[in-house]
Amino acid sequence: MNLFSLRRIDPLPAALAFAALLLSLLRIDKSGYLNAYYTAAAVSMSQSFHNFLYNAFDPGGFISIDKPPVAFWLQAISVKLLGLHAWSLALPSALAFAGSVALLYVLVRPSFGLAAARLSALILTLTPIAAAVSRTNNADSVLLFCLLLATLALQRAVRTESTLRLCAAAALVGVGFNVKMMQAYLVLPAFALFVLTARTLPWRRLLKQSAAALAVLVAVSLSWATFVDATPADQRPYVGSSMHNSVLELALGYNGIGRLTGQMGGSASAAVLSSSSEDGPPGPLRLLDVKLAGQISWLLPFALFGAVLLGVRRPKLRADVLLWAGWLLPMIVVFSAAGFFHRYYLVMLAPGIAALAGAAIAELCRNRQPAWLLAGGAVAFGTAAYIAGTDGLPRLGLAAAALGASGLLLALALPQARAASKAALALCLAGVLAAPGFWSLTPALYGGSARQPYASPYLADGDSWSRDGEPLDAALVHYLLRHRGDAKYVAAIPSSNSGADSLIIQTREPVLAWGGFKGADPALGVDGIRRMAATGQVRYVLLGGSHDSADAVASWVRQHAAVVPRSRWDVMSRGEASGFSAAAGAEAEQAGTVAGMLGRAVDLLGLHRSYTLYDLDKGDSSVENS
Repeated sequence: MNLFSLRRIDPLPAALAFAALLLSLLRIDKSGYLNAYYTAAAVSMSQSFHNFLYNAFDPGGFISIDKPPVAFWLQAISVKLLGLHAWSLALPSALAFAGSVALLYVLVRPSFGLAAARLSALILTLTPIAAAVSRTNNADSVLLFCLLLATLALQRAVRTESTLRLCAAAALVGVGFNVKMMQAYLVLPAFALFVLTARTLPWRRLLKQSAAALAVLVAVSLSWATFVDATPADQRPYVGSSMHNSVLELALGYNGIGRLTGQMGGSASAAVLSSSSEDGPPGPLRLLDVKLAGQISWLLPFALFGAVLLGVRRPKLRADVLLWAGWLLPMIVVFSAAGFFHRYYLVMLAPGIAALAGAAIAELCRNRQPAWLLAGGAVAFGTAAYIAGTDGLPRLGLAAAALGASGLLLALALPQARAASKAALALCLAGVLAAPGFWSLTPALYGGSARQPYASPYLADGDSWSRDGEPLDAALVHYLLRHRGDAKYVAAIPSSNSGADSLIIQTREPVLAWGGFKGADPALGVDGIRRMAATGQVRYVLLGGSHDSADAVASWVRQHAAVVPRSRWDVMSRGEASGFSAAAGAEAEQAGTVAGMLGRAVDLLGLHRSYTLYDLDKGDSSVENS
């Protein structure tokens, strides 16, 4: 490559990708173990190929997590190579976010030009929810990267009339299905629109290509699900968050229709997940609700305006406009009507918003018709003022609107002056991007939940850094490890959220979470725990988390196992050591259950969940003091 070629390389996408990496990883060490549920899975999957292949939550390979494996394979590889750290867990998401910024630039530039590509990449980088979710080990950033890669393959397939590239695009969407299941298919309407409107092939050949691509999509999408479901149940983990031990059921139910209806499977799970406090009430204006608007909607109305503007003024680019409008509109409908979702799912809208908004700004700069400029400015700056105002920061919103309006007036007053045009563009960009840019910085500055990430200035109120995966009482864990004997599992716990994830991270040992993520999975049952106790696979059971009060297995344990007094394992306890039995421990068990449901307790290191420890080995009633 000669010097002339090097000078033609645009450095901005690399700079923006680096900025995305900074937003993703800055101060990430303060975020603990991120989403402990997925961290425990990464630990487990890094320990054996069997766990890796079947997406196991626990090192013992008893149950899998509630998502398909691709994003977590990347995390497991990162943990295996780099060790268990917050940054190694977040690294796949961070790289995916940076890669998505670069990919969007590459996707927009051929159709809409250099300025539009730069602006689109900048807008994506400063999308608050994109920055927030990239700081976690959730799967959404990886999904977005897969879908943008599929879009690149699709563009090149249509332009070169290549069946192979069209099948590659379909295969990448299939990989996306194996990242987050049905959510990946939200881009298919956009793909279909683009193929139909940009086609240069005869209909017969187009139908043949489309049929081949559809076959590849189905084959890749269902490859892992078919493999797992075809494996005998006793040779693999139970499929977590399914009612019938099936990945296909998981895809269509819990991760499919259940998201639209809010009914996520078992009754306990549905009761919890259909009452989200973070997604606002369903309706046509849901994305402008205060809970969601600051995450994704700063430029959403302007992007829709941009689709109209580009459709009217750039008719030769109709297929490309429809690609991004087709990406955006079905997602708006789905998220406006869905019964349940977490706000970080809205990162799916980010490429469509960024592409249309960036292209629209570039078009307004290219041809400054006053009517379009005033209309676009009113939509963009009015939305910024509205979102900041409803989020309790009206002065910030008014300042952003004032900056943008100043730039707009300058552009209209001095349309021919080059310096004035640059100043006007800078003021307008400050007006539309200052507030979302600040929101995007807040997770790195102030922390936030790794399970349900979001961006907001209110993260500055108090200590917002993630505490997910906090270790259990050190004395309790020491006792379990010392007295476990030949049992396969350190302990059995009703669900991952009841402390199983923390115990796996703390010990790197098998922990039996018999109810899966929310404690509603029928993975074990009373007969199963009785059999595992009889064969010595499980000796200790910990109760006291949030998902065991109405659990049949927990009820059986309370009736048939012996309570281990706290004085047996807590060196700080002043209670009298004594023999224990189910009858003698009834009062202690009752108190422990109430304590666990209330989530109170203090140990020598600080606040922790309160547990009652049960011993299933009733023949051994004289466990020595630790």
